[in-house]
Amino acid sequence: MKTPWMGFGILLLCCIALVAPRNLSLSATDKVLTGSIAPPPLLSSAEVKLAQDCGAQAGASADVKYNAALSALRGKVGIVDCSDLTGKQTLAAPITVPTGVTLLTPSSGTWTCNFNNPAVSCIQVLNGGRIRGEANGVVGAFEIEPAQGSSMDSLVSSDLTKLPTSNGTYVEMSDFSVNYNGSGARIAHGLMHIVNLFDGSLISSIVVQSSQVGSSNSPAYGILVNGMCCGSSFNNVVVNSYNTNHNIPFAIVDSAHFGSATVGCLNCSFAHPGIGEPIVYINQSASPALDDSAINFYNLQGESNGTSDTTTALFQLINGNAKVYGGRFAHLLKSPTAYAFAISNAPVTNLDVRGFEYKAVNTSKKLNAVDNRITNETVKTDTDGNVPDYVNQPRYASALNQLASGQFAGVSACVSGTRAITLPAVYTSTPVILVFDETTAGGAKLIAKSATGFAVSCTGATDIFDWMVVGNPN
Repeated sequence: MKTPWMGFGILLLCCIALVAPRNLSLSATDKVLTGSIAPPPLLSSAEVKLAQDCGAQAGASADVKYNAALSALRGKVGIVDCSDLTGKQTLAAPITVPTGVTLLTPSSGTWTCNFNNPAVSCIQVLNGGRIRGEANGVVGAFEIEPAQGSSMDSLVSSDLTKLPTSNGTYVEMSDFSVNYNGSGARIAHGLMHIVNLFDGSLISSIVVQSSQVGSSNSPAYGILVNGMCCGSSFNNVVVNSYNTNHNIPFAIVDSAHFGSATVGCLNCSFAHPGIGEPIVYINQSASPALDDSAINFYNLQGESNGTSDTTTALFQLINGNAKVYGGRFAHLLKSPTAYAFAISNAPVTNLDVRGFEYKAVNTSKKLNAVDNRITNETVKTDTDGNVPDYVNQPRYASALNQLASGQFAGVSACVSGTRAITLPAVYTSTPVILVFDETTAGGAKLIAKSATGFAVSCTGATDIFDWMVVGNPN
């Protein structure tokens, strides 16, 4: 006896049979559905994002497989998935990540760059290109390294053809590591060479292990920046130079056509430069006028050379603007005289530091924190290793204070009725100068003043007098 439910079940099975797909398959190299059912008519082939698998391509080296997978994209926006190229792989020639393409790297293994051309990088990312790893660079087991005796511009770079121009690119790089690995290779411009990046470009979760020996005239770099702008940033980037001679972990040296401004470095850690070298080096002397735009560091971490250098400043600002908001420098040697921050005497140079610590392995008391060679000022840490907030001139929250005696006020005494005072900094204009005789009421008189100093005559031959200097911008 049929029931209404039996009839409904037969009808449902028929409907399923009519709509079930047939002969559906997935191409190994072109990860797009193929078979007897075509894509919906509203999607053209140009609108379908493609992903190509390097491991499915023929080739004797990783660069050949990559280029074959890239060619299979047929110029479309898509992914070149090399995540299965684990173990030891060779890049016998440089590769380029073009506009709209994302290169996926493995979670483990080593890609060794083995060619000789100092004008090109091993992996160059062009405008709109991306490199993305499968594991955080800090803890991941995948790295890119140079072969013994090879030579190249860098291991990873943005578009090197933008130097020297004012043109820039938008790129992303994340989650891998680069390692010099004691190879004896010659890397001309840093293991990572960043050139002319525009708004929103991001370099994140990357480890750079830089142990190339440089020279006094040509230091080696972990990361060398030749221009970043307008919100581009480094996030969670670690560079270790392993105390290697003439090796600087992080440097910004701008060209005459493109400067670095409003750039962020968030949770960056730079450590162990060579003897006589800083952790961070900034020189924008050749760059275009940048007004008050700055390179901004947030929660910056750093460690000194750990062998014998107790005197070299850790953060050297040769020219340009930098702002440091929070973080800590650790000096690994006992009782260093090295400054945490050194500002050169270039007139347009400006440094702001707030909420920062500087401590040595054996003490945190009264270490040299800031050396301002523009104003001949020095700042020391407090007894807990805190650097006083410094905004080119130091800012104190409680009361006006001098950095050292005789900076802008002092107590002096006449000798044979006169005394000349030389100011510690040269003022733009002759400052306002006040003098008060402590020994004889009204006995001190200002008899000469200039932008570099002043002279006082006293009623008594050895009268003691107080003085104060206030800069006059007019």
